[in-house]
Amino acid sequence: MPLLALLTITLLSLYYRRQFISHYPQFSRSYDLITLGFSLVTLAKVIFLPLDLNDAGFIHIEQSTERFLGTIGNFLLFIGLFPLIFGWAGMISSITRKYELVPVVEIEGEPEEMSPGVYIIPSGSGLNLLSRLIKGRAPLIITRTQPDSVRKTLNLEEVPILWLTAAECSDDCVNPRRLEYLLHTLINFMKRNDTPKLIYLDGLEYLILENEFVPEFKFLSTLKDYAVINNTVILVPVEKASLNEREWNLLRREFKCFERERAE
Repeated sequence: MPLLALLTITLLSLYYRRQFISHYPQFSRSYDLITLGFSLVTLAKVIFLPLDLNDAGFIHIEQSTERFLGTIGNFLLFIGLFPLIFGWAGMISSITRKYELVPVVEIEGEPEEMSPGVYIIPSGSGLNLLSRLIKGRAPLIITRTQPDSVRKTLNLEEVPILWLTAAECSDDCVNPRRLEYLLHTLINFMKRNDTPKLIYLDGLEYLILENEFVPEFKFLSTLKDYAVINNTVILVPVEKASLNEREWNLLRREFKCFERERAE
């Protein structure tokens, strides 16, 4: 019975590997280690099976063969525990690390009057609008552009910037498929204190490409509710041509639109 359970877990882990990693790429290494651990433990149980049958009297095994199989089985069982332990430790570490709070850095100046909420803005005027509204607020920038380049362009050294990328890099990188992580990070940031805040969410088209429109629309709708509660302005640059008419109309109906004339 334990052998059947282990074999089932191992086969299911191999079968669902691609699907799991495509949704949770940050757990890929841990997933592979855990799968390897289960595979080795399963192999050990397969080797122990003749010994169990011998003990039950169903077959007869020479004592030398019994010792050999026992040694190999125990070795595989011992080795298999290491990837299981390291895999679980890595997964737990990744889960707990992803909820670290983003620092709140307020920019000097008098904030321009603006109601909290999510604003759809023309993509071409995004950075200019950000530079204007950032004064007197604590900003958080999410971008498809490498963070150092954004810091240089805006002359912002301490402002937190998260890079939307599928590449494995530092803690400031966010995989576009990790919407739950991104949502939690932004909500955490908005709730930190009473300081007026500004979130610049660049890369909406990229997020839609990776997650499809409906999950992304729900993501923005949730952000809007928290933004209103926590005195936060969220700017979302959007290229209208990248959306179909229905998607564009849904965005315009749910969120405020910063007209190009006002943005300029």
